[in-house]
Amino acid sequence: MIPFLDEVFGNPSSLHDWGDAAREAVEAARAQVAQLIGTNAEEIIFTGSGTESNNFAIKGLALAQETKVKHSDDVCLLLIVAPAFNGVILLQMNE
Repeated sequence: MIPFLDEVFGNPSSLHDWGDAAREAVEAARAQVAQLIGTNAEEIIFTGSGTESNNFAIKGLALAQETKVKHSDDVCLLLIVAPAFNGVILLQMNE
């Protein structure tokens, strides 16, 4: 990925040649990460920031709980924010 940090500045979402090269590099990196951790490449999501990653994690936890509770009011989400993401505690209320 080093060339894409200082030589080739294509946006992987663009349709031009530089975008194609960047998209191919991102997909190759996605496949390498998937193989490294033993999963499918489609399950690997690269984000632009820690905040975006945290939001995906929080949303994933909330959606996973969605089938376990009757109403959205029954779920209380407590986010512990520190310089580094410490974690999320998802509590089911009214048990």
